[in-house]
Amino acid sequence: KNYDSYDYKKREKERKKINEVFNPKVVVIYGIQDNENYKRGLELIEHFKEIDYKGKLMMLDPDNENTYDLKLETHNSFNDIKEPIDLVVILTNDKKRISNCINGSASVNVKGITFGVGYPQEQKDLENKYLSHINNSDIFPVDYSEYIHHVGSIYNERFRYELLNNKKYDTIAQKELKIKNSVINTSDKLLEAEIQYKGIKKDTNLQQDIVTYNTMLNRYVKKKKLFRAENCFRILKKDPNVQPDLVTYNTMIKFCGILKNQEKAQLYIDLLKKDPNVQPDLVTYNTMIKFCGILKNQEKAQLYIDLLKKDPNVQPDLVTYNTMIRYCKNSKKAEEYFNRLKSDPNLQPDIVTYNTMLNYCKSLEEAKEYFDLIKNDPNVQPDTVTYTSMLNCCDNLEEAKEYFYLLNENPNFQPNIVTYNTMISFCDYLEEAEEYFDLIKNDPNVKPDTVTYNSMINLCVILDYPKKVDEYFKLMKDTNVKRDDLTYQILEKKKDLSRSYQYY
Repeated sequence: KNYDSYDYKKREKERKKINEVFNPKVVVIYGIQDNENYKRGLELIEHFKEIDYKGKLMMLDPDNENTYDLKLETHNSFNDIKEPIDLVVILTNDKKRISNCINGSASVNVKGITFGVGYPQEQKDLENKYLSHINNSDIFPVDYSEYIHHVGSIYNERFRYELLNNKKYDTIAQKELKIKNSVINTSDKLLEAEIQYKGIKKDTNLQQDIVTYNTMLNRYVKKKKLFRAENCFRILKKDPNVQPDLVTYNTMIKFCGILKNQEKAQLYIDLLKKDPNVQPDLVTYNTMIKFCGILKNQEKAQLYIDLLKKDPNVQPDLVTYNTMIRYCKNSKKAEEYFNRLKSDPNLQPDIVTYNTMLNYCKSLEEAKEYFDLIKNDPNVQPDTVTYTSMLNCCDNLEEAKEYFYLLNENPNFQPNIVTYNTMISFCDYLEEAEEYFDLIKNDPNVKPDTVTYNSMINLCVILDYPKKVDEYFKLMKDTNVKRDDLTYQILEKKKDLSRSYQYY
């Protein structure tokens, strides 16, 4: 009501033109481009086939360069085309040909033009470059990517009823749903995924499936959004066309495990048991065993192991045993599960199993037993974690050096920051520690962390080197390494060294 008559008519004219561009009866492809990276013209034609395009698709090639043997109506000039043209897709980046195309389009009152050549940024650059030329010709400029997206949606809507009982329509809808599910899974931001998810729910052409729900649940798990995940689960339970599957339940149980919410996890376990269409699998049991291990509830973990053994459809696997070994209360219990694993004819310990057992060793003699088992096992090779675990069992620098050198001699593995930090912790002299600190600085794969600097500063405090304390503390700040409570506790060990740092 606020527009005057002139503006109103102008806006209606623009609206009509936009509708004709995005709902085209005649589309002309100008200069099909082809190179090693893509065949944009062929992609465009294939897209129109997929959306069951009912209008006319023509090709304009003034120089008769290449028609790729496509069975399309081909013309040499715009004047040869008798029907009104709604959209021209330019697939060339030649300046002269683009100018001729825009001028030719204007001469026959083409409604819209889009640049399909190159990648999205190249398309945008060409559009901006020729924007004034296009506007002066009274032609509507269209973003190619947006056009491809919208025209597909329009044609799905237009032929929804006539294709409703056609298998081809189901294929189109399923393909569209698969693409949108993929977008939900790969979106950089959770908000973008939620927009796609809500778009599927509102789209009358699409019926969200269990993959849609599970993909969205997985995104919430990654972002630790329990309330939203629970809300999505409730919507799924109320959806008459979709039923939760095992992936749904396992995702929710895993989520509760991450948040250490035992009450919620038990709730989803109970729902799983009551669901007649779903039976717990090995992933379910392993998730619950790990969850109980994190909560240090060994009795509950044992309960799930017993249930797993009684289930005729499932057998414990290596992950089951490794999880139990990892979360045992003591080395005696860990050794018990280790022996069970070795006695299982269908399973063999892997390097994760051996490394976990090494973590329970309190002396180098104990650790050597497992290290010898690794060396004698043809299916297992020691890795960085193995050697670092061996270092932790050493009593002095000389013992540690043996395994540090063994690790360096192995071309398949490299020391990590934990390895270097362990070596620094064995050093009694600053010169020795600085050797390993220099190795860290020269290693492109690692950087000194809080533990590294705390170890260096602590050694300097013990050896009464105030200038070195100042040097490493300043370096720690300059490299933006986080200072923790231990850093300041070390500085307070000697009052005469700590006074100058009290203000930090």
